[in-house]
Amino acid sequence: MPSETSFSKLFLSGLKFAVDTSVFIEIEKYYSEDNNPDIWDILRLCSRNNIFVVSRTVIEELKKGKNYEKLSIYQLANSCKAKNEENSLLILKDLMGKYPKWIPPNVSTIADHHVVALAKANNYAVLSEEKSNSNRLKNFKHQDVSNKTKIPEICKLEGIDCYNLLQLVAKFK
Repeated sequence: MPSETSFSKLFLSGLKFAVDTSVFIEIEKYYSEDNNPDIWDILRLCSRNNIFVVSRTVIEELKKGKNYEKLSIYQLANSCKAKNEENSLLILKDLMGKYPKWIPPNVSTIADHHVVALAKANNYAVLSEEKSNSNRLKNFKHQDVSNKTKIPEICKLEGIDCYNLLQLVAKFK
């Protein structure tokens, strides 16, 4: 279970994270606020201390879900909203030019792309629950990019640290 000490280690590390929609969905699904108040306390501390930063497109993606506006997880995500994303827009344009096959057809939002651009523009790590096969990730190359490419794979190509929730807890235990 996370503790104040875990938060202190995280805070003192100086790391900040661009957080993907999948993290908020995972938290809502498996770590209800009623049953996991310690986890939620740590999440709120991360929000208040700007350790977690969320792109506007992640907020938009959450709005498409099952009435997230009324849930604590939406409020948490909204409290982490990036103050200024202008610098990440140039990086986003660069990423889309560099990996044109990463853009899914018929998609109304490219939140994953914004998360990676936000991280790269601000020297943040990424926090995502997207999964990539470890062998695929280890050998992943630019020519492997497709519209099914996951955030950890693009992060690897771009030299961005990428964690999931369990990895984050383990790192700062």
